[in-house]
Amino acid sequence: MITASENGITRVFLLFVNITWMLHLCSSQCHTGRKVYSNSTFGYLSDGNGDYLPNQRCEWLIESPDVQLHPYIALTFLSQDTECSYDFITVHDGNTYTSKVIAKISGDSTRAPLHILHAHSGSMLLYFFSDSNYVKNGFRAKFNIYSCLNNCSNNGRCIHMRCSCNSGWIGTSCNQRGCPNNCNAPHGSCDFIRSKRCICNAGYIGKGCNLYTSSSSQNNSWTAVNNFTFFGDASPSLSFHAAEFVYPFLYIFGGYDLNAMKNGFYRYNFSQNYWTSLRTNMIGPAPRAFHTMNYIRTEYLDQLLIFGGQFENGSYSNDMWMFNITPTRGI
Repeated sequence: MITASENGITRVFLLFVNITWMLHLCSSQCHTGRKVYSNSTFGYLSDGNGDYLPNQRCEWLIESPDVQLHPYIALTFLSQDTECSYDFITVHDGNTYTSKVIAKISGDSTRAPLHILHAHSGSMLLYFFSDSNYVKNGFRAKFNIYSCLNNCSNNGRCIHMRCSCNSGWIGTSCNQRGCPNNCNAPHGSCDFIRSKRCICNAGYIGKGCNLYTSSSSQNNSWTAVNNFTFFGDASPSLSFHAAEFVYPFLYIFGGYDLNAMKNGFYRYNFSQNYWTSLRTNMIGPAPRAFHTMNYIRTEYLDQLLIFGGQFENGSYSNDMWMFNITPTRGI
């Protein structure tokens, strides 16, 4: 209420203020501009206290203080709660929207694991979008900047910005057990020299040779066959690809990686626990997603048949390609 007097007459004005909205505005640190972190190798960021606001367009740019010495950025999400599929966080490996997208995150972290993301360029750009409807708690994250990827996960030494892993650890960031549980010997043995992974004996598969191929004792349960991260000889992370199993291999072709359609061709060896990129000649299917792949076996040949799919420009395909896998069956 506001009072004012003029010529002996007192006027009373009533002013209604939405205190809740004001408190919401004051507590929110999300902004329409870009907040830059460039003076530290460690820090925290979030969309603010309490629920975020509708129609937010917020940016955070993390830059290494010295990209020549510390080019790797690790972003760890501590909490995450956004309206699933409508409010999301896009993370780029670089400082612009045209930089490679490494994640697009939405939803509640209590229903899915929290993410640790890595940038290799010395810069990481986060973009937060919310629509005009429901609002939630948003996210909190911390970042670390290292000379080697994820500081070699404390399982190795950083030498000239590359990790040299301790015995028993593999990966570009030394974050994976090479031969867990000693390959559950006598189910398998560890290849200490070449792949540093388990080579499973007949009847067993899995990264620790812990899965039986001829037993029903593990019915109605999920077991991780392989969750190695990409480090040179693994399949990249993909969606909308096609896959086909031809014992003892799993073949995958094409797909989408948040940036573009792909035409990569990969094979996973279940007994030796590694991915191989199958190099083919220049003639082959164009990059695509949403296609099919089927195994066809004739009297003398084993073939994979790829049909259709969607191209990068949004058009659909009706072409058909065949790949002869007969020479690779015994590799």
